[in-house]
Amino acid sequence: MFSFLDEAGFGIFTGTELLHQFLDVERDTFLTQQKQFQKISEEIGGMEMSIEETRLESVQLESDLSQDPIRNELVPLYSDLMHLTARRQDQDRDERNKLSPEQEREKLVRETKVRFLVKNMNRRYI
Repeated sequence: MFSFLDEAGFGIFTGTELLHQFLDVERDTFLTQQKQFQKISEEIGGMEMSIEETRLESVQLESDLSQDPIRNELVPLYSDLMHLTARRQDQDRDERNKLSPEQEREKLVRETKVRFLVKNMNRRYI
């Protein structure tokens, strides 16, 4: 139940009295929005609880990690492994995309021609 002041600020209406003064469409809209608000509020509450549980789990895991010397040694090794794996994938991709000597030569010739044309165009218009 909720209460409101009237337009002049004198009388107090309860929520039910105010709902009776609404038109049917306004009442339906208000009640629908109120249900949606309640549903969203419950969803937000659930998300906040989930976030808090995850935070507490993270704190616990960090505490366990800091107390275990073997895990402390594994973290940098795992990080290095991930870095090296990514680097290896980059090298494999570069190797697959590598041009033959003829293709490389043609590419360089094209780049040189483009640079020469741009340089000549700049001289004409400057």
